[in-house]
Amino acid sequence: MSRHPAFPLLVLMTVTACSATDSTTLGATCAGPKTYAVGSTLNGTTVGANCRKPGGSNDGPTGELYNMTLTQQSNFFLTLEATGYPGFVGLYTSSGDVIDEEGISNTQLKAFLPAGTYQVYVGDTKGAGGAFTLTSPSTSLDGCTTINGGGVNLGHIVKGASFSGTVVATDCGNTLAKIDIYEIRVKAGEVLNLSITVDRLSGLSVVNAGGAVVASRELTAAGSWTTAVTATTAGSYLIRIESRTANGSSNLPVAYSVVLN
Repeated sequence: MSRHPAFPLLVLMTVTACSATDSTTLGATCAGPKTYAVGSTLNGTTVGANCRKPGGSNDGPTGELYNMTLTQQSNFFLTLEATGYPGFVGLYTSSGDVIDEEGISNTQLKAFLPAGTYQVYVGDTKGAGGAFTLTSPSTSLDGCTTINGGGVNLGHIVKGASFSGTVVATDCGNTLAKIDIYEIRVKAGEVLNLSITVDRLSGLSVVNAGGAVVASRELTAAGSWTTAVTATTAGSYLIRIESRTANGSSNLPVAYSVVLN
């Protein structure tokens, strides 16, 4: 899909490994400091690293934990390449809430992030440890990308996100109807205030952690939809923008804007 941000795709930021003075809310103490600029390559190792995953217990393997600050909202991509062991990479809020996690050796996290402070954790799933490489390529955020094996890689967002995009023919979906999907991790009782504007007929919906549609709207023309959804359980909620056929033909592209608070 294409992306139409009103700001540069590449945002410079500094990432610093946590030091021995960091609070236990960031996990165990970490060796550091280390710095990382978006767009550069960081080569490191989880061998000897002593950080715990944000929000995790004190059991299991340790790794490297980085604090990072975005000075403005941005499409953020983080690519992990782990050598010879089952790697793990996670992206978190400053308080340790999960934005996205992947437990495979070679993967890419992608998210639309407002300005603020975030955390990145690199570890492994079995404790063996080894070398890793982190990069952050400059590219457009895609709301739904197909991956090997028939799965999909979704765009991730957090509350405070405000962005625009377009559903196009290369997005997920079938021959005629295409879809963009954004995932947000929520806590039980958390309220999502959502507003979506589209430039043509579309199907809009919110799906809860159990896979059930909890709010939806069919727009037969250009228009907006505003809704408030309260999460009954913690987990991943999905925001879906789906094209609709018109007179038996695909009705693409669908330009949209999203505001989530």
